[in-house]
Amino acid sequence: MSALPTTTAHRTFNTFLADVEDGQIHNELTDDLRDLVATLQNVGMETGGKASGEITVKLKLKLDGRSIDVVADIATKKPKMPRRRTTFFSTEDNRLTRNDPRQQALPFKTVEPSQTETKAV
Repeated sequence: MSALPTTTAHRTFNTFLADVEDGQIHNELTDDLRDLVATLQNVGMETGGKASGEITVKLKLKLDGRSIDVVADIATKKPKMPRRRTTFFSTEDNRLTRNDPRQQALPFKTVEPSQTETKAV
């Protein structure tokens, strides 16, 4: 009677994850985490220290006879830089304008520089 080959069974999730896709998924997660932290820092500087992100790992396990197939997927949500707001007003014919159509325009004019000397007091 021949002996069965000895194998090392995974006792913890991190050793199992390091074996999925021969370690590639673990490497991608490490890179994604570093990239997400950098993005959080950059966005946080623009938003007063507030930013959030997310890394989701999905593992699909499928029994196939005596073996179990594992397929991994990673989804990363990075924070976005805040966009500036631009205010517009709607006209009677439903077009947008930067000036309030219900407000009169002030009669501004260009003032030429004065030719008189300034007196010291």
